[in-house]
Amino acid sequence: MMQMKQIVQSGVLAAVLLIGCLPFGDPAQAVVDPSPPVNLALDGDFEGIGSSPWQIEGAQASAVGIKTQDNHTAGGTHSAAYWSASAFHFKVSQRIVGLENGRYRLSAYTQGGGGEVSSRIFARVDGDEPIQADFINTGYAVWKNPQLTHINIVVTNGSCTIGFEVDGQADNWGSVDDITFTRMSDVETTPVSMTVQLVQATSWLHAAPELPSVVRAVYNDDQSYLQVPVQWESNPATNYDHLGVYQLTGAIQGSDSTVFAAITVRMKPADLNADGLVNVGDLALAYYDMQASAGSADWERAQKADLNNDGKVDLADAQFITEQMIQPAT
Repeated sequence: MMQMKQIVQSGVLAAVLLIGCLPFGDPAQAVVDPSPPVNLALDGDFEGIGSSPWQIEGAQASAVGIKTQDNHTAGGTHSAAYWSASAFHFKVSQRIVGLENGRYRLSAYTQGGGGEVSSRIFARVDGDEPIQADFINTGYAVWKNPQLTHINIVVTNGSCTIGFEVDGQADNWGSVDDITFTRMSDVETTPVSMTVQLVQATSWLHAAPELPSVVRAVYNDDQSYLQVPVQWESNPATNYDHLGVYQLTGAIQGSDSTVFAAITVRMKPADLNADGLVNVGDLALAYYDMQASAGSADWERAQKADLNNDGKVDLADAQFITEQMIQPAT
């Protein structure tokens, strides 16, 4: 595994073999590009001496540090290792300046016990949304190699902030090592294949759903992604004045792409006393608050009995409870 890793890091992408014969039958020689790409990330292997260019942020920043213990390194003697006895969140980053126009790659190696709420590498070009790639650790020394390959810088002497971020639970642990940031080619000029997943949401009867203001657009080749703003079409009340499923379309800001949301309209739960059953006890609570309505002094308590969410507790709500007593909702 380490041998393969060294090949990736060296940047030697291919050797061109000239097949054929020179005069008198001399075989052609293999030609290898001797110039590996330059790693523009400072102290990407965390082996530097003195002050580090990496900035650590977060309320639990002490959960991560440049360490040598337990050999949690992909190479060398140091890595950025993390662990905490309680839940934590941190971000490790550095800003790289003076970059020429072009397309760049960010690569890192990670390993750990897994179980984090979220863990990702990221790159943010000044003025743009960050490009991100999640990594999921699955065990000690089981190294992952998340990459971003669509970092496009189009401003001369531009800059880019790179790093990684972890939102962890108590006793989560892991390490990040050998971060590289290299120029790949000129800026991309052709469309890149991306996928936006269907958004699924639920709402109560007579209530408009809450839909996200941003959605995840995933590059199909490297699985990195952008969080892009979305503008949803208008949603008339006739869509959610009955039970069932309906669909809305959203426009992705800055593109011709669209995203779809499937919204399921449901009845509010009839188990008013939260005992795990729908029975006469729930029906009694509904009758106790009968005729209460939005704005009533007791509405904060009574509104849970407004099953059809029309702003009042009446016989229609009692009927819904009775129906679920006879035939429980699935």
